[in-house]
Amino acid sequence: MLNAEVVADLFVLRIAAQQALAQQHRGKLITKSLHAELVYNMSGSRHISESFKRFGVTESCKHLLVARFDAEPQELQGITDMVAGEQRCLDSLSSVRDEGLIKKYYKVTPNELKVGTLADAALFKIAARDC
Repeated sequence: MLNAEVVADLFVLRIAAQQALAQQHRGKLITKSLHAELVYNMSGSRHISESFKRFGVTESCKHLLVARFDAEPQELQGITDMVAGEQRCLDSLSSVRDEGLIKKYYKVTPNELKVGTLADAALFKIAARDC
């Protein structure tokens, strides 16, 4: 589960998920599970605990994004039953996005936004983490 408010764009989420799957395939997960790797990969930081604090779910989290790899229908139903709230389509992700937090967490400068989008800046920060 992720804090949906700090997901810059669905494409960023897909890239983080692809990275997690690639790491698992190589046997090189940095965290202990594929789902934890997804949360870690959403961050531009190498600090696992900081990644979980910023992008994971907390008590104050109002909008969740539930991501599950290879889920069976009964697993999805179990997750749905656990979460109190209303399900929304991924297309509505931008309506819950907190751009201020995203800029803060990825340390996005005004100059970066002159040449690209917030999602572009987030992707660059994620990619640069591993350089």
